[in-house]
Amino acid sequence: AVVSTQSTRSSLVLTCFPLLYFYNLLYYTDVGSVLFVLASYSCSIRNCHKRSAVLGAIAVTFRQTNIIWVGLTAGTVVIRDIEFRGIFTDRDDFMSQFAIAFQAILRNFKRYLKLHTPYIIVIIGFAGFILYNKGIVVGDRSAHVAVLHFPQFLYFLLFLFFFSAPHMK
Repeated sequence: AVVSTQSTRSSLVLTCFPLLYFYNLLYYTDVGSVLFVLASYSCSIRNCHKRSAVLGAIAVTFRQTNIIWVGLTAGTVVIRDIEFRGIFTDRDDFMSQFAIAFQAILRNFKRYLKLHTPYIIVIIGFAGFILYNKGIVVGDRSAHVAVLHFPQFLYFLLFLFFFSAPHMK
């Protein structure tokens, strides 16, 4: 219970980063967005996948781009399960781990489909929203033109690889 309480406090401190206090009128969705993404991931780590998917769906209502985090959270479910089963070895490089994970998914497709059903529902719901709304933008479409922004994607990859590097072998 102490670790859980400490983790919750640390998450709240990170979520309510002091700089956001002064700029929250400009970035009013950031705190809620980060809070629900972290809560979703935290529930996923505790194998509460339905709750994680619901929190992920709430995060998507704050920022539509949080659907990426829902997908990433769903992907970590597979990796944690494969690591728990001891399928990876210390000698496996990234590409062989990817191949092993893909084979494990194919061999245990029903198991992983059942694990991912809550996340799949969120992703299908988001796809339905895009079709119904005729785009990802909510509100003034002229002020929120969706474009492919490669630097943002590269920032995402940089942070993803930096923070996941200690866990890669």
